[in-house]
Amino acid sequence: MVDELEQFQQDLLESVRQMKAGEAARVTQMPLSAAEEQSVEASSTLGLGNQVAIDSAGSVS
Repeated sequence: MVDELEQFQQDLLESVRQMKAGEAARVTQMPLSAAEEQSVEASSTLGLGNQVAIDSAGSVS
């Protein structure tokens, strides 16, 4: 049991190091919802171009 916990801790620390370094083990592409598509279209119409980005969680940055 202790070995499993230590292995989990080591794996978790390595994953955090990778995330901080900007490395991704995998990337999941999600289709845009209708609301997200409208937001992207609206930003293009307003001339914002690529300044507005919508991530997979739906937040606008």
